[in-house]
Amino acid sequence: MIIRATLKSNFYTQIIERYFDDGGPFVQTYYNSKHEFEQFKKDVKKLYNYNFCSSEKEMFKPFLATTIYKNFINYINTIEENSNWKTERFNAEKIIKNKEYILKNIDIKLVNLIVDTSFNKEVVFYIHQINKYITL
Repeated sequence: MIIRATLKSNFYTQIIERYFDDGGPFVQTYYNSKHEFEQFKKDVKKLYNYNFCSSEKEMFKPFLATTIYKNFINYINTIEENSNWKTERFNAEKIIKNKEYILKNIDIKLVNLIVDTSFNKEVVFYIHQINKYITL
């Protein structure tokens, strides 16, 4: 599974990278319940059981992307102003000030291929099988 995540401005790309550094949707911390996390893991297995590019798989991918989107929202909402969360450009205080923009403009999709297309000049592709991301 390849997760494609981007914001409208490449200025915020480090936030997406930090999300994946912190485990992204593959840690229980940013789900509302253990059951929700277990369901996500089942859905990922279900995605892998589909044939490559089958119509069922293509119809299921937006559902799974929505789950990841909700997980990202929970991740951003758990950052507290006095926490030590930071990247080169951002700290927790800046995240809180820009939270509305970040949550409104995050775009998460599941894709079959990594394509270097200029959406905002930077796109983060997270490859689940190797637990790594590539920023293009």
